[in-house]
Amino acid sequence: MLSENSTHMERFSAWSLFQANQDARMMFAYRGPFREHLTEGIIGISENTLEGEAELSKVNRKVSFLLVECFQNILKHGDSIEKKDIDHEAMFSFRAFPKSFYINSINKVNPDDKNKLAEAVELVNSLDKKELKELYLKQLQDNEISERGGAGLGLIELARKSGQPLRFDFDKDAQGNTLFNNQVNFKKTDDSEELDFMQTSREFKSMMTDKGILMCYKGDFSQGAILPLLNIVEINIEQGIGSQEAKKVGHILIEMLQNISHHAPVVNGVREGVIVIGQTERNLYIETGNVMPSSNVNTLEASLSEMMRRDEEGLKELHKQKFKESIYLKDKQSTGLGLLQVAKACRGRISYRFDAHNNEETFFSFSALV
Repeated sequence: MLSENSTHMERFSAWSLFQANQDARMMFAYRGPFREHLTEGIIGISENTLEGEAELSKVNRKVSFLLVECFQNILKHGDSIEKKDIDHEAMFSFRAFPKSFYINSINKVNPDDKNKLAEAVELVNSLDKKELKELYLKQLQDNEISERGGAGLGLIELARKSGQPLRFDFDKDAQGNTLFNNQVNFKKTDDSEELDFMQTSREFKSMMTDKGILMCYKGDFSQGAILPLLNIVEINIEQGIGSQEAKKVGHILIEMLQNISHHAPVVNGVREGVIVIGQTERNLYIETGNVMPSSNVNTLEASLSEMMRRDEEGLKELHKQKFKESIYLKDKQSTGLGLLQVAKACRGRISYRFDAHNNEETFFSFSALV
């Protein structure tokens, strides 16, 4: 069931992202611009996913290292390419499953580095654990580190820390640029599943590029989990549109994330939700989604329909009315003020939809043009 003005990016939605990643505990994808300060936020997202694991310390150190090294790989190869080109031609994604983790990246490389990079990956894939350590020590001693990390310590350490062969191949984009497609696997146990997301990543990057998607995330939306997401988004927004407009976007984003944090059901200790952030020619597009009891759909839809019937002044009046009513409510999270504040800030440029998840639950999506 779609609202009348549900027109934004229908083929790439919170619902489609949720459906495609139901088996994953967490999925995160980011498409340029790539900057050093994003590393901390990405580590924060992964650490929250691993929180509560019995082997947290050991697993988290390795996964964090692999994430940083894969992300740095994009930055290193970008040093040889004009900065205006790297911003939107790279994608970094991360998927967490109960027993395994997958890190995928696609980025431009200098065509002159292609053969050397392929030979380097094939070399580390051909070595056992002892041989990798010996090569690592030799490289360290002889200082034979490639300036761009193609044949240096980075690849060796990815193979050593993951304990798995590195998947890779090369593509050409529509402009003829050389793209390096890379996947690093990490298994928590020897019998962990092993999946291949190479083709999935290609299709995902193409879809993100076509639809102007900058970032998407499916996973835990507890208070601690959403802070790294906010950090990633707010820093990039401020650099792109200025601090004043960034404050408005940040406020809307917080309200939408808090809505999931307050209302999504907790399953296996996780308050699960989805967020998609994209960019049109003139606006930033934010869509969130979460599962909710189907019995609550009619009440929520009535509230949303009321918002969408109001013009800008009408939304202000409705907000004032709801705020007064909320003073006397014990459950402050059931007032509906959060989504109403988003509608007011966006001057009514909102849409929503409901999709059947199972017999008792519905997936609720809410989007806003900022």
